[in-house]
Amino acid sequence: MTEIMIDPNVRVAGGLTFSGFEDVRGPMPVAGQRVLVREPEANLVAPGIVTSVDNEDSLIYIRVEWASLKTDVLPTPDQLLRRIGAFVQNFAPDGPTWVTSQRTDHTAASKQLQSA
Repeated sequence: MTEIMIDPNVRVAGGLTFSGFEDVRGPMPVAGQRVLVREPEANLVAPGIVTSVDNEDSLIYIRVEWASLKTDVLPTPDQLLRRIGAFVQNFAPDGPTWVTSQRTDHTAASKQLQSA
């Protein structure tokens, strides 16, 4: 299911909210499609329906079921990476390993390994 990052404080007429194309995780939705909206800072999620897609301004308008907004029981991918990275760094006998809480440029890391 397509996820769209939202700010619950951003609302327009009719109780809709909107997000930019850059906030879409998964296939680009179309009008009428059910999506999952996520407020990433608090990890809140709710179902929503795309009401329209504005290709000119790169915006997606969504009708969110605001009463259903709740904390997601699963961590976000970034939260999971931070947890794994902290665990590995705290308990690895030889110190930090390749698993980190930061996003890694795998191409650069691969080139470094090949040149070593």
